This record gives sequence, C-alpha cells and structure tokens, in this order.
Amino acid sequence: MGARFDACMHAIPGITDITSNIWPCLNNTSNPPSNGPLCSLSDICGFGGFTGTPNQWYRIIVPIFLHAGVLHILFNLLVQLRLGADVEKDIGTIRFMLVYFPSGIMGFILGANFAGNGVASTGCSGSLFGIIALVLLVQSLSISPS
Repeated sequence: MGARFDACMHAIPGITDITSNIWPCLNNTSNPPSNGPLCSLSDICGFGGFTGTPNQWYRIIVPIFLHAGVLHILFNLLVQLRLGADVEKDIGTIRFMLVYFPSGIMGFILGANFAGNGVASTGCSGSLFGIIALVLLVQSLSISPS
C-alpha cells in the first residue's frame, strides 16, 4: 500500500533476484498464510509492479502520509498538534514544510539503507524528529550564556 519496503525499492541480492513466486499473496485469508497461493514480488509491491529490478523510489515519500494503526496515528497527531503547531506559528508554514518533508524523506532513506530487509515502515516519525531537532536548535540558540 505504499509503505517503505526495501524489496520494492531497490535490488537486494538473494531476495529480489528470485524469479519464482515465493511471496504469500496479500488477499490470502487462509491461516497460516503460507498455505495459500503464492505471488511474485512485483505483485506484492503493487502500484503497477515493476519489470526487472525493483524501482519504486516514491516509497520514501508516500509512507509519511500512512500509519500502521489507530494508536500510531493518534500519537503522531498528538506530537504534531502539540509541538508542530507552535513551531509553525513561530517560523511560518513554508519554513515548517521545508523542515517537515525533507526530515521525513531522509528518515525513510536512512531506514531503507540501515533497517533489516523485509521490514515495512510507515508514519511521520522522521518528520516529527526533524521538528523536535528544530525546536532544540532554536532553544539552544536562544539561551544566552551567563
């Protein structure tokens, strides 16, 4: 559905170079899922799939707008409304967006490079950490030495 999933974004030796159908289909309702039909990685990745090497680079942007459940979105909204609203009032909407979106994108780029293979990730936590870093930076600059 658009989560950061390494196998859909770039080639991973031993995972993306397998041409047979080894992935449990997402529409499989049997328990356990491995007993049902199997799909190709291109089918699992969706968005029209891919031919050859996985190349769904937009999976570093889309997950900022997705969340993994009600609690996940509630806690992200709590931080964003409490901290993000104050920061946006202080620096303006354009500057806020210039911190928010690049922070989220860089969070998913780092996640794609350093997280384990086959681990999906969603949420705006990277963006929120960028805003927290901005708050800490502004506070540290506004403290005058005594």
